Amino acid sequence: MSVPHAQASGGAGAPPIDILGAVRPGAASAKQDILHYPQLAAAVAQAAPFQPARLARLRAAKPGTLEYDAALREVRRFDFIRTSLDLQSAPPNGRQKLSDELTQLSIAIFGAPNRRIAREIVHEELQAANRMLGLPFVDRAQCEWLAAFYAEKLGDAFTLPAPEYSSVIAQKSAAIAALTQKMHGYLRQNYGDVLDAVTANGEASSEIAPPEIAARFAAGLAVLQKRDAAWAAWKVELGEGDALRVAANAQKIFVGEHRQPMALAALPALFGHEVLVHALRSVQASARGDALAAVGLPGYVAFEEGVGCLVELAIGGNDTLEKIRSRYVDVALALGMFGEPLTRRELFEAVRARLMLQAKVSGKRAPSQALETRAWQSVNRVYRGSLGNGTVGVCTKDCTYYNGFESVISWLDDAAQTAGFATAYDYMLAGKFDPGDLLHAAHMHENGVDFWH
Repeated sequence: MSVPHAQASGGAGAPPIDILGAVRPGAASAKQDILHYPQLAAAVAQAAPFQPARLARLRAAKPGTLEYDAALREVRRFDFIRTSLDLQSAPPNGRQKLSDELTQLSIAIFGAPNRRIAREIVHEELQAANRMLGLPFVDRAQCEWLAAFYAEKLGDAFTLPAPEYSSVIAQKSAAIAALTQKMHGYLRQNYGDVLDAVTANGEASSEIAPPEIAARFAAGLAVLQKRDAAWAAWKVELGEGDALRVAANAQKIFVGEHRQPMALAALPALFGHEVLVHALRSVQASARGDALAAVGLPGYVAFEEGVGCLVELAIGGNDTLEKIRSRYVDVALALGMFGEPLTRRELFEAVRARLMLQAKVSGKRAPSQALETRAWQSVNRVYRGSLGNGTVGVCTKDCTYYNGFESVISWLDDAAQTAGFATAYDYMLAGKFDPGDLLHAAHMHENGVDFWH
């Protein structure tokens, strides 16, 4: 996960607003009825004095320009964290209005799921649940509950996609497989020593806790630092919460100290996503002196998360697609795209059932308590900033992964056929931007980066 920043985008001297850091739930409230945010009040207090400057910059900018988009983004980010803080102390009769405002601000910042795509994924989940019913080792009651849950959300009005849909899916799957294979070869050729350093002297099947995750990330980073001085200032640190995130503005990679242990074999794919995409794009832009592309052009997040997911897949993240598709559906369910919005507790029940069935089918042994913790962590991401109770407010950040993945596949497939995979990939990693956005491409051109070298 990359923390969206915009250096000097909120007015002269304004600190960047890390909205996801501000609304990171405290560990003590992760499984409670109400979510609490230890960093929220301080984040709002730090950002509030600069809001007049952000608004002035917005008024001075011309609509349709990157300057305008960047200014609007920062105004919305402050509005998001301020609305979240107001919600924490709001009287009961004012909570739903603020929760709705929070949701709409999130959609303006991160976007929303496409309802048609979300319904198609839910239909596939329903089919998978029905197939599981015939397996002897699954919990039949749990499987029937999940199938009924998905069927109720789809409703009788749902119709299967047109026959040509299967052909489109087959073509997309072929494109993903081809790009993944090319990317795997490219990454092994250019970063094989870095990825090997992440798993050096370890058993692939061993489970590693956050301190070792941080140490192994630091080992991979050290190889990059020996190779290129542009990485010199970057550090890996243990941080609060359970997230693993890149803070480009601070040149730091944070490993949440409450993160669940993970298999060492899965670490290179995660390192690829966080360091060889989120951090590398920042490093590349910083080396050219492009401060804005180093922390992110407005609207870059979805595409960058898509690149990160494709890199994960190429390195060996076998469950990457399943994970980002599930996150996409979870956001859609919470928003009420299939009826009434789901409360955090209601979504938790569905996610827990899904994780337990997936663990059974995959053959991975996981204690039910660990799966329950994973379910809460996943669900809490969807309700970040809200109270987390029956008054629903949604953070849509998790839909950016699949939205971005779709965009990356489309752009990279075309670009690789036009200019070759290596050329297209190098251009894509030249900064935190979306190469399919004409304003972004123009900015990169003005800073000496073109698709054609």
